[in-house]
Amino acid sequence: MAGLALSGLASGVDTSSIVEQLMALERQKATRLQNRQYAVTGQQTALKDIASKLATLKSAATALSADASWKQTQTATSSDVNRVAVALTGGAGIGGHTIGVSRLASAAQRGFSFPGGTAGTISVAYADGSSPVTIDVTATSTIKDVADAINAKTGGPVVAAVVKNSAGEDRLVLSARKTGSNSDFTVTAGVLSEDSAYATADLSALNASYTLDGVAQPPSQTNVLENAIPGLRVTLKGVTTAPATVSVSEPTLDRDAVKTKIKAFVDAYNTLVDATTAEMAEKPVRNPTSEFQAGYGQLHNDIGLQSMLNSVRRQMTDIVAGAGINDLADLGITVPKATGGTVSEDGKDGKLVIDDAKLTTALEADWTAVKGFFTTFSKAVGDYVDTQTGGSGVIDKRLKGTESSYKLLQSQLDAMNERIDAKETRLKAQFAAMESALQASQTQQAWLTGQLAALDNNG
Repeated sequence: MAGLALSGLASGVDTSSIVEQLMALERQKATRLQNRQYAVTGQQTALKDIASKLATLKSAATALSADASWKQTQTATSSDVNRVAVALTGGAGIGGHTIGVSRLASAAQRGFSFPGGTAGTISVAYADGSSPVTIDVTATSTIKDVADAINAKTGGPVVAAVVKNSAGEDRLVLSARKTGSNSDFTVTAGVLSEDSAYATADLSALNASYTLDGVAQPPSQTNVLENAIPGLRVTLKGVTTAPATVSVSEPTLDRDAVKTKIKAFVDAYNTLVDATTAEMAEKPVRNPTSEFQAGYGQLHNDIGLQSMLNSVRRQMTDIVAGAGINDLADLGITVPKATGGTVSEDGKDGKLVIDDAKLTTALEADWTAVKGFFTTFSKAVGDYVDTQTGGSGVIDKRLKGTESSYKLLQSQLDAMNERIDAKETRLKAQFAAMESALQASQTQQAWLTGQLAALDNNG
């Protein structure tokens, strides 16, 4: 039977085509079910996009109420940044200072020759005994090997370099890792011979020397002055020919940064409006022929989205009591007004625009009132978004519902495909059996016809 398949040779009927057409009718039911599944996927994608836009709106609102957005800052500048650099470390006194640098702090230094050929150890420590390290030297070690070994001891007191003296001979020069007169160090090593030409003769000359506001200051062990001017870190980088002027501004609010965050909030709101209205305007495709078409327009005229959008629009015009500034309109943030009696599409959609001049005026007049408004307003926006996407919000529940629907449809589709496959197998078997029976009948008929013909010939 398997060999006969659906040839139709016995019946003269194209049984394969018949089965294919019957199965095509059956698969239309599966296609309709799969399109329903695509529709659920399309709805999920659209809802997730709206949820993402709501999350962005909440983040933008939260940023407007964050203390960091309203923090007053100072600036510190130097008239000669290449020689005197400054940085704020805290609140600094307003005004200016002059700093003159006559000498930078530097590190103690010592030099050695290295004959080589002898194993031993090198011990190095600061003069007070701190940060001691020991370096092992073999008989085959080169002067570069010794320098590399010393530099590998990053917790040690010195760094090493190999230089050539005036005679072209290699010298191992050790320099302290810190500066100032306290940077002196000791070296104990039988494998080295000190070259006094590289030794620091006067340790006191290693300290930085500078003036502040024309007054000589105590020598500094380092070029980084943490306490010379309260609230400032001063870094001496070079000797000055004339005192550098350091200026500190009064604490001010970065109004441009605040305006940027306000614009980000307005943009997030307008994006939400655009995305939601677009989803509600999309009409589903009748008799879809692709996955995309089946998933298109699944939120057309959606009541839930319309309710959400209306609520968010109302929040943009709500009065915030006791904030000093009553609403967004007081900051120049409004729905576009009609011009010549004609309302723009943005106005119809309830999108927002910013009057920069009015916003600037409000910030200049009393930015603390603006902050107070956004503290209350932003919380209200965030709280509402949470009712939609806060883990158990309206949109969250709808997404969970679509997940259940998708799984149910998948279960139904799997069962239907199993039934279709079983039916196709059954039909093929039935037609094959029919072909086999017809062929057997035709074979017997041919035999009988032959026998009768033989009898006639014999008679």
